Amino acid sequence: MPPDAGHEYGNEAAKSAARWWTEIVDPLKKIFGNKAFAPYLTVNFLAYSGAWAQRLALGWFIWRATHSGFWLATLSMCDLATAVLFGPLGGVLSDRTSPPTVIFWAQLVVTVNAVALAALAVAGTPSVSLILALAILGAGATALSDAARTAVIWHVVPPDLVPSAVATTSVSVNLARFMGPAIAGVLLQIAPVFMTFAAAAALGLPLALSPLLLGMKKIKSIDGEARAPHWLADLVAGVRYAATHSSISAQFLLFFSVSLLIRPTYELMPALADGLFHKGAAGLAILTALVGIGAVAAGLDLTRPRPSTVLAQSSFRAGALSALCAAALAATPWFVFAACMAAVLGFCVSTASTGPLIVAQMESSAEMRARVISLWALIVRAGPALGTLLVGTIADRFGFRAPFLAAAGLCLGAVAAIRLYAQASAKRDLAERERSHAA
Repeated sequence: MPPDAGHEYGNEAAKSAARWWTEIVDPLKKIFGNKAFAPYLTVNFLAYSGAWAQRLALGWFIWRATHSGFWLATLSMCDLATAVLFGPLGGVLSDRTSPPTVIFWAQLVVTVNAVALAALAVAGTPSVSLILALAILGAGATALSDAARTAVIWHVVPPDLVPSAVATTSVSVNLARFMGPAIAGVLLQIAPVFMTFAAAAALGLPLALSPLLLGMKKIKSIDGEARAPHWLADLVAGVRYAATHSSISAQFLLFFSVSLLIRPTYELMPALADGLFHKGAAGLAILTALVGIGAVAAGLDLTRPRPSTVLAQSSFRAGALSALCAAALAATPWFVFAACMAAVLGFCVSTASTGPLIVAQMESSAEMRARVISLWALIVRAGPALGTLLVGTIADRFGFRAPFLAAAGLCLGAVAAIRLYAQASAKRDLAERERSHAA
């Protein structure tokens, strides 16, 4: 090797790192320079933090009322069921009216619901059925607004900044997953449970008022002529649109595979930390924190502007790498190596999750965008829940290593098959465009 080769390599690496950082910082400066985005990002972060705090407080509230694992499981299933039922409907409502309108009314219901839970906690001796009814109401309203809270970004920033804004919002949502339970944990230690519900209401109210305070334009996505006579027809049209769109369908299939087969690693992390590595709560905290750091790093990386086709390829690579990381995490006997894999896993899973969302945002037509996003949100909720149930059930019988390795192998095969499907679809679309141009 020539004497200056190492020095030149170091310079090139430094230039590449500086270029990567500049590609991240420049879009961030632009979107935070937007007069509406930074306030919206803040209130959205506060609302998600309040929602996670309320979710933890609800579990504590119903446990203190019943001391029953059955009712805790029922509460969790109610949350999932409402998301499955009301999430796609929220996409339809956003397209038929406008995302700011859906955010206003849905978040207003969420805030009033939190106040009602606080009042119920103050009254004492609560009815389990009433707690569940309020939990379903709050979860349903939150699910209705999920798609709108992402689609509204088009009402806040210029189109060229949408990918960076979506990625930045994803980082804030991941941070809220930690902030909300932390707020609830402190409040439940020092104050009655109603204070946590009151805090959730206070954190959620600014988002409800944001369409008014930030002057968001209430633009209807579906005009009168394109609107179906019934909302169910609009819902079916949205599903058909996503399923027949070659790029969106491939990205959503990839995302579902990762959510179903790899994402359960997060929910079953206590079993890995204690059952495989015997590190207890300290090991769980380390693995969870490193996954979170990886997810935040992925969100920052996704703020870099790039064509949707390039981003789609990055999502496929991340999906394959997430399967390999999950397999390594389950197979290794060394905790330090597992901790490194947890950080890489967080980066890859976040890229394979948020990448498809950005691609869907950029590829969707305006009149279908919220419905397409609602399908992504549905996968976010249903995929990990179903996967955790499947892997956890098998693990009780065969141990944890074998199910994790099998899930990783299945995911790797699924990613390869979906990529072949995407390549074939792209060639077919290109041939159709060439025939249309020739005609």
